[in-house]
Amino acid sequence: MAMRVAAVASALTRKFWFVLAIGLLAQLTLIWLGTASGDPFGDVRYTYSAWVTSMIDHQYILGINEPWVYPFIALIPLWLAHFANPADYMTGWFLVTVNLNMLTLAYLLGWGKKMERAKSAWFLIACIFLCGPVALGRFEVFSLILTVIGAIALWNNKEAKSMQFFNLAAWIKVAPVAALFTGFVITESKRKFILNLVYGTAAILLVGLALGGNSSMFSFVGMQVVVVFRLNQPSLSSG
Repeated sequence: MAMRVAAVASALTRKFWFVLAIGLLAQLTLIWLGTASGDPFGDVRYTYSAWVTSMIDHQYILGINEPWVYPFIALIPLWLAHFANPADYMTGWFLVTVNLNMLTLAYLLGWGKKMERAKSAWFLIACIFLCGPVALGRFEVFSLILTVIGAIALWNNKEAKSMQFFNLAAWIKVAPVAALFTGFVITESKRKFILNLVYGTAAILLVGLALGGNSSMFSFVGMQVVVVFRLNQPSLSSG
């Protein structure tokens, strides 16, 4: 009996590492494809790195005391990439994104103890790969990670925890608001859900104020509206 249990455990461990290996291979393939053709990592190479350089040179913090198109929470991945490899921002970005994606996959699989979730892991790997190289070259990679962690928490009936992760994800990119709405719809305690959302948002704002925040903390609202208007302007004029 003990040998049988050991054999099953060994098979599950091999499956766990196999899933992680495919996840890593998929991401390395995307990096190779992205660097071999076109420039799908242009945002990282030119824009994200320039934002960090500008903050260092001019001694301000985007989204805190200087207007920025994103909420200041989005600074976290920018600085993580910089600290990962100050000499080469692109390499630092890939080190952070690939490793965080791998940790997310491992967490989804319960560090090898929840292999019944393997289909979910395969689905996540497929979604990342099918999005192409750009899947590793935008802020969305971080909001996706936070959303996945929030979804796992929601599945485990940890609604307060899930809401905080969804909320953080939405502060980086707006798409995870859909996850927040889903959590609100399915929760049995909507009042508690809303209170947790308020507490989490208040905590984020307090952090911004502690860093010296001013009205620039909310500059992303107007700047995002301008971006959307500019994107839609050609279609409006042609119509």
